[in-house]
Amino acid sequence: GISSQNVLLAQQLNKVREENRRLKSEVKIAQTSSDDFELRCISLKQACEQAEKLHKAHMELMIARVDDLTDKLRNSE
Repeated sequence: GISSQNVLLAQQLNKVREENRRLKSEVKIAQTSSDDFELRCISLKQACEQAEKLHKAHMELMIARVDDLTDKLRNSE
């Protein structure tokens, strides 16, 4: 009868609500995870840029030292 249909509908509604809560929780976890990943990516990008700058500075210093030593060697001959 109608009351048994109402009971079934109420049970289905409760299941849907539980599933909705579960999915919302999963979305929240996924968003947090995504935010953490994005922050790590930004941090790694900045670290790479800093490492590249440091490498470039070291290379320029080494080039200057080699040029200086080459000039000194030429002048001593």
